[in-house]
Formats: sequence, structure tokens, C-alpha cells
Amino acid sequence: MKLAMTKAFSKQFNRIKRRGGEADVVFRQVCGAIALWERGQECLLPTTNHGENRLKHVIKYDLRGAYRLVTTEHVNVRMLLWVGSHDETDAWLKTNKGCDLVVMDNGEIEFIPV
Repeated sequence: MKLAMTKAFSKQFNRIKRRGGEADVVFRQVCGAIALWERGQECLLPTTNHGENRLKHVIKYDLRGAYRLVTTEHVNVRMLLWVGSHDETDAWLKTNKGCDLVVMDNGEIEFIPV
């Protein structure tokens, strides 16, 4: 399975990398998951207890300290959509609620309202 990242994910992932403390553990958790996925293996990150229904087909993982990782899988591509604290993730999901993913001509992934 291929791996793709949205711009929002990349920017937020870099912010988390710079935060230090508990965010440093989260950064390493996500790096580990990415490394496993790139080798075609599954990661052992637990998914959230209640799933996610604001965006179709997303998988939300529980990370250390109430951080979350949001991904989706489609046509043999795993897309990394967002990573952040519980509140950051909640705000991001509210912003994109009801949207669909579209891969633009330049290869970037965008959310459009349905």
C-alpha cells in the first residue's frame, strides 16, 4: 500500500516535532507507524473507542496524551490526514465535516464540501 500525506498533516506533524515533551513521544509514535506502513506492515496503534463519523472512511488512532492520528485508505493508498491534540483534532474534524477527499491534478489532496 502506498503512503501519502496532506499538506495539513505535514505542517502539523512538523509543529508537533518542535513542541517537545509529550509531543516528542507522539512524534516518535507516528514515525514508527509510518515506517511500518512503508514496509507494508500494520502498526499496533489503537484506534479510538468511538470511531469517527464526521468524515467518511477515516480511521482515528489514539496516541499518547490524548493526541490523535487521522488517516484514510482508498484504492491501495493510505493517506495521512491530520495529527494533533484531542482539541486540535476535534477542531480539524469540525472544519472538514461532511467533506470528501479529492486528489487534484497536481497530486495534492483537498477537501471539498459535499
